[in-house]
Parts: sequence; structure tokens; C-alpha cells
Amino acid sequence: MSIITAAKLNMSYSAEPVLTDVSFHINKGDRIGIVGANGAGKTTLLRMLAGELQPESGELFIAKELSVGYLKQRDHFPDGGTVEEEMNKIFTWQHAAEKELAELTAQMEKMPEDESEASRLLTRFNSLQEEGTTLDAYLAEQDVSVEQFEKDIHQQAEDVAKHELALDAIVRDQGIECSKEDVLNELKAAGYDDAEAAYKEWVDSGRMSALRATIMRAKAGRWLVESTIVHTADLVDDAVAVKKTVAGTDEDDA
Repeated sequence: MSIITAAKLNMSYSAEPVLTDVSFHINKGDRIGIVGANGAGKTTLLRMLAGELQPESGELFIAKELSVGYLKQRDHFPDGGTVEEEMNKIFTWQHAAEKELAELTAQMEKMPEDESEASRLLTRFNSLQEEGTTLDAYLAEQDVSVEQFEKDIHQQAEDVAKHELALDAIVRDQGIECSKEDVLNELKAAGYDDAEAAYKEWVDSGRMSALRATIMRAKAGRWLVESTIVHTADLVDDAVAVKKTVAGTDEDDA
């Protein structure tokens, strides 16, 4: 059963084609990896699937019952929040569903005489119950308890925080900075047609400091990779040499 179908998708930036006549279909249960060089259009395609971008031409069909989740390569979060708060936003829909379920339960206890209204309440109640069990059913299928899942979420949040703190320390120690040109290049790489307009939008929304911090951390990561000295040791040959030495010593003793 096909849940996503793309037919001759086309997209370009500044008259430079990024995607040309891209067609594919995804069936339920498929696991797919998108591989390509920088600038090949991987992020553009993912943003289309997530509904963030519309193709210039072509058609993209996504099943109505399908909910698309998209973990961005570089996300930007508002200042003042914590990592845990951002991670907990994953469950916003579930909290809203639980609240509505409670309200519907109260209404159904005083079932309206109007049959159409009673039917509407019951249908919505059943729908919310099904949505609420989706995560539980998935975790059960993966043999993961809710407690384990929540623990893993918190562990990931802690790991991300430690990673960012380490990169921030390198930024300070090396005096790494982020210029406007760095930001514009980042926005262009992210697929913005008008980088200057996007720059102004980030400034006006108060999110520029978060974007600059992300860029500086990326620079720190590159500095770390470029500055790392790697020593390669052939342990197999060393082990063979040791054995030969020991064997030679034994022969001499004999």
C-alpha cells in the first residue's frame, strides 16, 4: 500500500535546478535512506515531504491518515527554554488529546438527547482513544516500556546538553565568531530563496542569537575534527612480531 507518491517533482534555487523530474513511491513499512552529495537536494526533498516546501512543478500525494515527522539536521530553538522542555513538546498532541478526552467523557455522562450530537461525541471519543493508543502500541511492538522510553528521551536530552556545552567551551577558547556572511551562507544552504529576507525574519523574530550559536558550534566541531591528530597502529603486525620474538627466545633457550 503506497502512503507517499511523488510524480515529476521539480525545484530550483536562483534558476539553479536542485530536483529535476523526481518520481518515487513509498509503501507502508518501507525503510529508505536518501544518499547524495552536498547540494544534491536531500534537505529540499525532506522539507517537501514535511510540508515546509512546495515543488515548483509536479505532484506529491501523502495519505490523509499519515502524520509526517521531520527531525531537522540543524534545528533552532527559542532562547530561554531548556532541552527537556523542548523534548517534552513531542508529547504536546498527546496531552491535548488527553484533555479533550476528559472533556468528552464529562459531556457523555450527560448524553445529549440530540442523536446526531451524541453520535458526534462518540465518534470523536473513539477517534481520540485510537490516537492515544498509537504510541503505546508502537512501544509494545518494539518491546519498550513507557518508562524506558521516557528515560531514553531524558538521556538523549542530557547528551545533547553535554555536547553543546563542550562545543560552547571550544567556541570561547578559540574565539570563534559568526559573521553575517556565515549566517547568509547557512540560510542559502538551508534552501531559502532570499537569504537577506530570511536573515531579517530571523532578526525580527528574536531567533538570530540561537542561529548564530548553532553556526559557531558547527565551526567548533569542524575545528575539532581538523585539529585532531590521529595515530594508526597496526596491532596485528605488532602481535605477530611479539610472537616471533617469544618463539625465538624459546628456541635459543632450547
